[in-house]
Amino acid sequence: MRIAFLVTLTLGLYTMAQNPCASVFVSHSAEAPIRAASQSFSIMDVENLYVHVIFSGDTEGEHIVNAKFFTPHGHLYQQIDIPINLSESFSPTSTRRVPGYPRPIKVQVAQSYRAAVPNGKSVSIVLPVAGTNIVDNAMYGFWSVDVDLDFGSRNCAGAVVFEVNSNE
Repeated sequence: MRIAFLVTLTLGLYTMAQNPCASVFVSHSAEAPIRAASQSFSIMDVENLYVHVIFSGDTEGEHIVNAKFFTPHGHLYQQIDIPINLSESFSPTSTRRVPGYPRPIKVQVAQSYRAAVPNGKSVSIVLPVAGTNIVDNAMYGFWSVDVDLDFGSRNCAGAVVFEVNSNE
């Protein structure tokens, strides 16, 4: 069963984006989840966490997905920028220059995703957990990830909150 934490809802300090361009799921699985449920992730059970960004069918073209991961104390832990293409005709071996990166990055081709979004397309961003500062420094608690499109020109879903814990 693929379980994820969907946060395109409003909870306490975390608000839903106006006119979101995508839904965002955090999961322990590399496959985009079919449904969402509140979920925390144990460092004993996961090597990586996956942020699945599900775009509606009306979002097209080349973009850069920006994912900013914040620690339980609100500090920026890592920013990952992924060039993507949401068009049907596209070479899967293309690379693209991304501001702030010394070399071109391989463009991720969006996968078809029809479970909850008609004509939807998904891309995934990997956050390594095992063997990182998250485990080494016991950075347990409620994390958040903000996902934007094209360096903030369009906010995708507001803050997505997930828990990393040490439960066995």
